[in-house]
Amino acid sequence: MRLTLRTLLAWIDGMLPADDQRALGEKVAASGVAAQLVGRIKAAVERAELPAPAVVGKGLADDANTVAEFLDNTLPGEKLEGFERICIDSDIHLAEAAACHRLLTEMNRDPANANTPPRLKDRLLAVVAEHAPAPSRALQHEESVAIVRDLRAAVDAASRSAAGRRRPVGAWAAALGAVVLLLVLGGILVVALVRPKGRDVAVKAGGERRRDASAIEPAAAAQADAVAEPVAKAEPPPRPEQAPSPPVPPAAAPSGGPAPVPATTAAPPADQPPAADAAPSAVPATAPPASEAVIAPAPPPVAAPVAAERLVPQGDALAIVGPPSVPAAANQAAPGGEPAAPVAPPGAAAANPGVPAAAGAGAAIPAAAASFVRGEVLLRRAAGQGEPQWIAVAQGGSLGDREDLIAPPWCRPQIRLGAAMIRLEPNTRAVLGRDADGAPRLEVVFGRAVVWSEAAELKLGVTAGGLMGQVTAAPRQPLGVEVSLDHEPGRDPAASHARRRVAITTSEGAASWRQTGADGTPAAKPLGGIPAQVPLAPRVSLTWDEADPGAATLEPPGAEPAWMRGAPTGDRTEVRAIKTLAEKLVAGQPVQKPLEDVATNHPWAETRIAAAATLALLGEYEPAVAQLCTEVPSRQGLSETQWTTLENLAVPLALARGVNAAAKLGQAFEKRGPAGSGPSLVAMARGFSAADLAAGGDAQLVEALSAKDLVVRRYAIRNLLDILPAADRDRFAYRADRKPDLNREAIAWWKSRLDQGRIRRDAPAGAAAAP
Repeated sequence: MRLTLRTLLAWIDGMLPADDQRALGEKVAASGVAAQLVGRIKAAVERAELPAPAVVGKGLADDANTVAEFLDNTLPGEKLEGFERICIDSDIHLAEAAACHRLLTEMNRDPANANTPPRLKDRLLAVVAEHAPAPSRALQHEESVAIVRDLRAAVDAASRSAAGRRRPVGAWAAALGAVVLLLVLGGILVVALVRPKGRDVAVKAGGERRRDASAIEPAAAAQADAVAEPVAKAEPPPRPEQAPSPPVPPAAAPSGGPAPVPATTAAPPADQPPAADAAPSAVPATAPPASEAVIAPAPPPVAAPVAAERLVPQGDALAIVGPPSVPAAANQAAPGGEPAAPVAPPGAAAANPGVPAAAGAGAAIPAAAASFVRGEVLLRRAAGQGEPQWIAVAQGGSLGDREDLIAPPWCRPQIRLGAAMIRLEPNTRAVLGRDADGAPRLEVVFGRAVVWSEAAELKLGVTAGGLMGQVTAAPRQPLGVEVSLDHEPGRDPAASHARRRVAITTSEGAASWRQTGADGTPAAKPLGGIPAQVPLAPRVSLTWDEADPGAATLEPPGAEPAWMRGAPTGDRTEVRAIKTLAEKLVAGQPVQKPLEDVATNHPWAETRIAAAATLALLGEYEPAVAQLCTEVPSRQGLSETQWTTLENLAVPLALARGVNAAAKLGQAFEKRGPAGSGPSLVAMARGFSAADLAAGGDAQLVEALSAKDLVVRRYAIRNLLDILPAADRDRFAYRADRKPDLNREAIAWWKSRLDQGRIRRDAPAGAAAAP
């Protein structure tokens, strides 16, 4: 059975016989594009904000009759390929086809679902009547012809009447005017007849190829069945039923990558507290493998439903085809300047994907192989002369046995570590390492990561705060690892470090956790609260809190965190910012100078924010502080929303990482902030505890609402809105970027709350709302 959109929908809804269901599942498991399409289908159906095509739409995919014929397997063969291609290109049409297919499947399994209540029928009839289609084109044509005929007759009558009363010159002028009017009316008629109705969806020519297209069927089957164009494209990480998956890289890209790099992470200063600057813990390093980049295989399918009666024949629908031929790349060079490894021929790549051509078609992937599979931007810390530097990693590039990595804001890079796949969430720092026995280990310093295995059982060492052990899970069952650094309002980083909280969460499948040391050896002092080896049921969380560092807790099953399912495509401004940032960074080269240039000079605010927030992750805070302290009328000024976005990305984490990061942030405020406002800005950035407010912090904040510097006013209202109970609506009347006259009443309102002593964190929910 060929893998097409129609058969894929039937496979998802369990409408195929058992043998076909199993065979199609194996095809989905063999390719990343199919698995990504499954994730896209499920995500699109569940997106409530996704609109539907127009009720009276025209065109191949917008006509409801076309969708009905597709679902009923009666769509003509010449239209079937174009319709499926449009659905794969458009989430709106893909969601409509998939949702209707699911409803029909449920009605087929349980006919009682088709019994519509009378009230619902009346509502449906009313909606249909309200959205009744416009008159057909033929009727519009007849009406237009009739109108032109009547106008023409009226013009002729007027011309004859005028000719009888006027001189010959007047008659000729009237006749000429009638001819011109007839020409104009004829042009209007032609335009009305040829104007397209509804929304016509253009289908790309068969010779065009998508840059990120890939294969679903094996190469051998593709040569027999394939059509010209790959039709699936990379999408955001899939839903919980489907583990995240990397796409196959562009055809022109070599299968190899740069040579592995040596160990890079330097030890943190000895005088730092345990969480100071969130330094990674020590993980024994071994020699890096001499391996090329590895392309991760596709994730397997979701669990196959119970088979039902065959409803989908093997028609001539658009096949989701195999990969195109890979051109030679003998002259391409790796980022480091050395020649890249030869590209394997398509046959060899299909037989053993991810194996460098130099190793031979039958060579095995080294167990220690690590590579950056896909994603927007990934940074690694490289040791060299002088201070270690952060450099950009090329997609498909190899990684060493020990790597200190950072995922910048709005980026979700995917990494292959042996048999494990790792997706780092935005604003995450992680360390790849090796246990004493050579097994892979992931340490999440701060942020979030999702780990899974595609074909074999997942066995991965994990270090997250005080949780150290080895996690085991079935294939395609992702687990989430989260390390949060909580900065309490008013806390002085020099006096105490931020409180760390850790959670390791399972998805729909079970897993197990075995406590170990940081290097994978037996734990010298196991944590209390859980046994040395504990099974993890679906959707449970294994948690650790620095408030009780000697114990861990197994939380009962709950909802899976949304971030584990990935995220839909981000805001277009964020996507554009990260794309621009990726273009500015050269793989294998230090990133600090390019980031500083973008953060200072780029015309787009979101791109400057992304660059400044990335530099803050690297410990450089001046570019971010400079943007936070810029007045709005200037070219570099930020709107209220943009200012809040940058502040949330850069400042809280800097205060939570430790004394060194907090000190550098304070120095940046002293240097780049308004003259003399550095200490007060640092204090307002830290926030105010209940004791600080009682000691006069509330008066300081209200007074700062009238400050001359915009950044001071913004921090003042930010703190006040955080303190005041949410029930009070009048608190939103103040805007820091307004002129003083427009804020006079709002400031008076805040002063009245100050006089009444109601600006308190422990104030009752309705206290501040009283007059």
